[in-house]
Amino acid sequence: MNVYAQLNATDGSANTYVIGAHYDSVSGCPGANDDATGVAMCSALPLLGELRCRTAAVLFVLFDQEENGLMGSDEFATMLADNQTAIIAAHTIDQMGWDEDGDRTIELERPDEGLFELYEAAVSSSGFVIPLTETQTGGTDHVSFRNHGFKAIGLTEEYVSGDTTPTITLLTTRTIR
Repeated sequence: MNVYAQLNATDGSANTYVIGAHYDSVSGCPGANDDATGVAMCSALPLLGELRCRTAAVLFVLFDQEENGLMGSDEFATMLADNQTAIIAAHTIDQMGWDEDGDRTIELERPDEGLFELYEAAVSSSGFVIPLTETQTGGTDHVSFRNHGFKAIGLTEEYVSGDTTPTITLLTTRTIR
């Protein structure tokens, strides 16, 4: 079962961003990194409600069964497509808690047109030093949205670059990433 909430735009716009993470985990794994970290990030983002002017709505979604073939995100993306919801882009978060080398790098998985640049601009304006790396990683929730015609991007620790939690690496045997 997916769990979601909507924060409406203040200007009445029907355009919507999706921000999501999955709350299931691999059998035998505590799930602290994969993906309680994404759930925690999604849970903190409703602070966007304090913004006085929002030109788009935001759907905050916690997906079920990512580890079981993206079932929750596929169901949610299907619902949005069936309802013809005006999705600007889906941003999914998966494994953001590990950074052994301390470089703060974030991998941006398969960013559709303009989304990598959106994150570059956000980092630039924040004053933080956060290296961004583009990867072509699939197999997580952003794929479901792209499969339904929505722009999408995934955010993760350095999964492809190898600075990822060794607990998940040792326990995970799936090859869909």
